[in-house]
Amino acid sequence: MNLYYPPNTTSKACWVLDSLKRSHNATAITDQTHRPGLGVFWGLANNNFNIIKQHQANSQPWIFTDMPYWGRWMPDSDKDQAYWRIIPNALHCNSIGNFDNTRAKKIGVKLQDWRTQGDYILVCPSSPTMERFLGEENWLQRTLVELNKYTDRLIVVRQKPRNNTTSGPAAATTPLEYDFKNAFAVVTLTSIVGVEAVCAGIPSFCHSLSPAAPVSNWNLADIESPRRIDRQNWVNTLANHQYTTSELRQGEHKHIL
Repeated sequence: MNLYYPPNTTSKACWVLDSLKRSHNATAITDQTHRPGLGVFWGLANNNFNIIKQHQANSQPWIFTDMPYWGRWMPDSDKDQAYWRIIPNALHCNSIGNFDNTRAKKIGVKLQDWRTQGDYILVCPSSPTMERFLGEENWLQRTLVELNKYTDRLIVVRQKPRNNTTSGPAAATTPLEYDFKNAFAVVTLTSIVGVEAVCAGIPSFCHSLSPAAPVSNWNLADIESPRRIDRQNWVNTLANHQYTTSELRQGEHKHIL
């Protein structure tokens, strides 16, 4: 197992990689160059994007770690209590497995009833890096054109929050809950916003590789009649693909690898 470390040794990526090193026979790779064998990555920054693409091209196994589906680290939170997702051979878990609800209860996942009313469609693009990784450049422009074919509802775009030091909720000036308030449906590429929407009971439309895909819709032609299906097994599956650093050190994640 090769752990691809970032140049910044104080990065939160190191918290996760150091924890995995404790529970596996692993080698630290610090020069950001491709190696044969199983690779472990945190995020797509530095040269991870290109090295993962090499792993895919060579049919090499790889493991991806990044922010979790629930319980993410924030600058003012306890890093030992934060969760991190860990996914074999993909950026996200996008299928439903056979797991009980033990971890979902531990994490405290809440599901609201599906809503059937709303005033607007909320569109939440992913980062340009994610679009490029999936070959989905100009996703927002194409999505807006497609949506306008099938709905007369107002379309609201929420760009991924970003500032000079971070992105995501820590950089948001408008809470996601505010934009969710009267949304009829949420449209994303692979953003974790799709997971949050489904948990909030808002129908989701997304890419087939999104973590929300198993309980979402894929065809924007169905925007006015989205499916609303049972979500518990999906929640159980995602909950088994995220762990604290302590759990990673103890090897509690190994059953998914």
